[in-house]
Amino acid sequence: MELFWSLLGFALVIAIIVTIHEWGHYQIARLFNIKILRFSVGFGKPVYSCQGKETEFVIARYPLGGFVKFADETEGKVDPIDAPRAFNRQGVLPRMAVALAGPMVNLIFAWLAFSAIFMIGVTGLKPFVEPNFVTTTHSQDLRPVNWHVTSINGQPVSDWKAINQEINNALIFDRPGIEIVFTEIHTQKQSSVTKPTSILDVSDSKELRLQKLGLVKTNPDVPVVVAQVLKSSPAEKAGLQKGDKIIAVDNRRIKNSQELMDYVKQNPDKKIEIQYQRQGELILTHTTLTSHKVSGELQGQIGMSAQIDNDYFKPYQTTIQYGFFESFIKGYDRSIELVVMSYDILKRMVLGQISFENLSGPITIAQFSGEAIQSGLINFLSLLGILSLSIGILNLLPIPALDGGHLLFYTIELIKGTPLSKQSMKIAHVLGVTIILALTLIAVFNDINRLINN
Repeated sequence: MELFWSLLGFALVIAIIVTIHEWGHYQIARLFNIKILRFSVGFGKPVYSCQGKETEFVIARYPLGGFVKFADETEGKVDPIDAPRAFNRQGVLPRMAVALAGPMVNLIFAWLAFSAIFMIGVTGLKPFVEPNFVTTTHSQDLRPVNWHVTSINGQPVSDWKAINQEINNALIFDRPGIEIVFTEIHTQKQSSVTKPTSILDVSDSKELRLQKLGLVKTNPDVPVVVAQVLKSSPAEKAGLQKGDKIIAVDNRRIKNSQELMDYVKQNPDKKIEIQYQRQGELILTHTTLTSHKVSGELQGQIGMSAQIDNDYFKPYQTTIQYGFFESFIKGYDRSIELVVMSYDILKRMVLGQISFENLSGPITIAQFSGEAIQSGLINFLSLLGILSLSIGILNLLPIPALDGGHLLFYTIELIKGTPLSKQSMKIAHVLGVTIILALTLIAVFNDINRLINN
């Protein structure tokens, strides 16, 4: 069933993003009266086609991209009547506008998707912290009750997602420190601590960053009821089934799924004792955890998920929602943050500061798409926005065979007055395709490696 949702989600997400990208090229080409022969979503043999007035609209077999084909004398014969409308006969600026339109539409779509999310409203967990953050602040005045984070580097935060975004910003913009302000909800008393940004790494997981900053979430006491058990997993070998309630692990009472997850992560390859309840009967069992690496750190795995009862989380939840115009401002700000972060990560990959293991390919996209399509409109819009923005950014890179490569060639032509030679263009194109194929292979290898390691 997961495979079905992954395939459906992938096809839907890619179809939307590719269609709006090619629609950008298509509309600007129409604006300049360039003849368009084909508008294709996907590559390979058409599975559906429809002939318009002069353009054939196609859905092809392999949904891994798309293209808009223009009448072009450099690629084949063009009817003399249509020659003035051929793409190669257009000036440099119209050709640049057509190449730029696809990525720009992707970026605009991402902005609109993020704006819609802020308009609809997002539910998150309030950033309450555990008592042990007291030792981080070196303050004897703080009592271990009802403290929560209210701002990071002067920016108000109302949930953990906002905190992670501000930590990202501190890393991206190379800020020297991260100032965290805590507030006691009853007295409104405040305390703050500043941690050097240097203790964090851009490749750290969100959980690891919070841990390094001394921020430990306060989680509600929620019964850990098994929702799903993976085949051949430690959980299955322990005899766990859907509906079982986990009471304790290694004689430690488990208050919520976060406690269970943290204990499992901290004990890779360890044999553990599990006490659980099934239909009122207490059962004791043993199993050996498996392990995998996350950001270079070995973490344990048990191979199960827990049911979520939203009633338990209500006191810890907050809904962030903005008005119509403010949502567009927030959506724009979010888009800019992600653009800057993406280019910073790409730069660090090129400089060797971040491993290429962070690249993801179509398998990971399919997994996230399947999850997003099942988990509601907000998650689906969020995935669409992030992927659309990623496609826009990727296509603006000055790599031959991408829109950014065409823009580079047109810029050179604009400066020198004549286009590059056919031989130079051919060499550049081969180089560009080689780079894209290499990155794709790395991304797919990473996907497969993640699958093997669950």
